[in-house]
Amino acid sequence: MIREHLQDEKGGKAFRDWVRLNAVKLMPSKFESIIENKAINENRKAIVSAVRNVLNKWEI
Repeated sequence: MIREHLQDEKGGKAFRDWVRLNAVKLMPSKFESIIENKAINENRKAIVSAVRNVLNKWEI
């Protein structure tokens, strides 16, 4: 019954949505580097933004 439901369009979508929401819990080792890279990129963006603000204030 579960297999038939997963093959149905609504069941397949519900399963894919559930996997997408819980992928980090299902495969934590695969997502550690992704999460770390996201944090690094956010820090880089903040640094670039701060530098741009300083340069905009510095220009005459």
